[in-house]
Amino acid sequence: MVKGSPLRALLRRIRRRVRLFAALEGGIWGGAIVAAALAVGIAIDRRRGGSPPADGATWSILLGVTGVLVGAIVRGARRIPLARCARIADAAIDGQDRVLSALSLEADAASPLVAALVADAIGAAGRLAPGAAVPARRPKGLAALGLTAVALGGAVLFPVSSRAARS
Repeated sequence: MVKGSPLRALLRRIRRRVRLFAALEGGIWGGAIVAAALAVGIAIDRRRGGSPPADGATWSILLGVTGVLVGAIVRGARRIPLARCARIADAAIDGQDRVLSALSLEADAASPLVAALVADAIGAAGRLAPGAAVPARRPKGLAALGLTAVALGGAVLFPVSSRAARS
């Protein structure tokens, strides 16, 4: 594939947008996992009669931020092939495989037919904005994050069991 190709530049912009949304979803799932773990830990500690430490909120916030960052980095660092981005562009344009075919054939643009196919795909894809190819949508883990946040709030607000109440 030609490095300075306008088709490759468009596909890289689509890849960045896909990576952004993947990192966002990863951060949400990471936060949900950490919030669930904190809720379980706090609930178990409260059930045993423990009281929250003075610096517990600081550690909880740091753990939550760490979970969000780790989730975002893990999902955002995944390899996204240009062929997947070409399929996304094809679906946004007309559902045919013009961009994917042009991506595959662009390196071998020796014949006039291949050059015409690549030029046609570049012309069709040139009008495509990355936002139209990969529209913003609600992240998949948002409901899980909401439920774990409610569980964490319940665990924090749940009263501490005293030894006298248990005996």
